[in-house]
Amino acid sequence: MRTEGAAAPAATPAPPATGRVAAIAVAALTVAAALFHAFAIGRDPLWMDEACTWFTIEHGAAAAVTGERSAGNPPLFFLAAWASTALLGPSEAALRLPSLLAAVALVPLGFLAGARYAGRRAGVVAAALFAFGPLVHHYAIEARNYALLMAEVALYLLALERALRPTARPRAWAAVALLLAAMLYTHNYGLFFLPVSVAAAAVGALGRPGAWRRATAGSCLAAAAAFAAYLPFFVRALGHAQSAVTEWLLRYWEQMSPIGMLAWSFTTFGVGGTFPDYLGTLGRAPSAGIAAVALSLALPLCALAGWPRGDDERARARGVERAPRPSLAVLAVLALGPLVVALGYSLAVAPIYLPGRYDTIALPPFVLLYAAGLERVARTPAGWPIALAVVVFTVASHGHAFDPPAASKDRLAALHIAQRARPDDVVVTTGYRRCVTAYYLRRAASPVEVVSFPSAMARHPGWYSERLFLEDRDALASDARAIAASPHAVWVVRSTHDAVNAFLLDALAAEHGADAASASEALGVERFARTATRDGGTR
Repeated sequence: MRTEGAAAPAATPAPPATGRVAAIAVAALTVAAALFHAFAIGRDPLWMDEACTWFTIEHGAAAAVTGERSAGNPPLFFLAAWASTALLGPSEAALRLPSLLAAVALVPLGFLAGARYAGRRAGVVAAALFAFGPLVHHYAIEARNYALLMAEVALYLLALERALRPTARPRAWAAVALLLAAMLYTHNYGLFFLPVSVAAAAVGALGRPGAWRRATAGSCLAAAAAFAAYLPFFVRALGHAQSAVTEWLLRYWEQMSPIGMLAWSFTTFGVGGTFPDYLGTLGRAPSAGIAAVALSLALPLCALAGWPRGDDERARARGVERAPRPSLAVLAVLALGPLVVALGYSLAVAPIYLPGRYDTIALPPFVLLYAAGLERVARTPAGWPIALAVVVFTVASHGHAFDPPAASKDRLAALHIAQRARPDDVVVTTGYRRCVTAYYLRRAASPVEVVSFPSAMARHPGWYSERLFLEDRDALASDARAIAASPHAVWVVRSTHDAVNAFLLDALAAEHGADAASASEALGVERFARTATRDGGTR
């Protein structure tokens, strides 16, 4: 009978050849992932969210830390992007490099975590899924914080496994606390992970009363320490949570129930599913429909149920005693828990849950469960067709990854203006068009001044509420008059928010004349210039 605190039984060492094969496979997958991501890292122009990253760090690293332009987002990814662009110069590839490095690191990290929670073979399968997973690739080439967040979660899984060992020392929980803090410093969604991290530690130590008490206490202290380190950014995020930052999510919430949202998350974490339209080329990928949904739900359940059981029985018959691992239920708690907490917040306070985006904090534990289930099922007579289906679905999901580079209306508008504007002209961007336009104007070395209409958009260019702006028509009129008072030519980069833009266009029409020859209807660009009056002045 085993006593509390006794050393864990040692696993029969795997044959050296098996370990070498796994190491070679993971190394090859890591190189392949790096090449795959690098192929596309600088191909497409920046889109709005990525340009917001540039906008945040345009005036240096301090702006990311102080929150001057971060719209409530914590600073860690912005600091990485600032360092990358400071080293390599401003470019699409430099802005995206931290994401690429994080996604490449996810391959060996996924293998190590998979090996510790589900065995070496499952670890290799997990490494392959992280190397070529559609959602991982999408965020590997996007200048946002999601790939970094996923890599931090993978590291957290390794730290948690070490902290749950019977022989672990209390300082093991310091590593857990550090990684929880890193998640919070990367994305505010880390808040939803904190309570779940305590639950996961408790589940991992079930059946061992002394270990359970230590795990619960250690995880609580780790979560508390991480939150204390994050507190200044929590206060900032709380202020932005009261804004209209999540209004754009409402149309997705109107189309689907909370349970549907949850199922959609797991489908996007896997392969072959229907991806949301805000995920670029993934939104156009062919879908396997119900087959992809079935795989995304069935494979993790197979892992949790230990089906098929034959392999474990054969191992026992050979006298192989496997090293105890944290229960796969730990992964289930970490894959499901943050999503349930975020859904609860979305229902009680404001929608903040979005499949394939903010929920990616739960992707690494889900992929490990998916890999563990796939590795088990692949050893059954029906397993190879299922494994082949996963490969086919993965390839199909990347079908548009090799399309010609996407055209960017904002980039073309910026180039149109840069070729025609005088240095003292003013460029007014409306709606969401500020960041991309400003980025490409700077890349074109154009010295023109760029301002936002309404002026509040300069503080939060990544979210827009036409409803709130129209509630304060006096402020809109004041902003419009200030712009129209410019003695120089004014370029307007229009959005589709016509009711708000009308204040600006009316004010400009009263003070300036429209320059149709310099305008571009297709790009949403207009130019207004003061015209000479009969007495020699200007209007």
